[in-house]
Amino acid sequence: MKFENWAGDISAIGAIYPSNSEFALVLIGLFLWIAWFLVQARMENRQYEEEISRGEPSKAISDE
Repeated sequence: MKFENWAGDISAIGAIYPSNSEFALVLIGLFLWIAWFLVQARMENRQYEEEISRGEPSKAISDE
């Protein structure tokens, strides 16, 4: 659909977003966020354990 005048009534245009896919996109986004959270937690735990095993507790608990 081509629009030549955006000053018209928005209700006459109808939906301007992908109306059937919002739920799927929300589920995909939620899944990706949970997956990222789990991967990030595992990586940080692994790094923490490596620093503790090397005897660097001050580095393991620093703000860096």
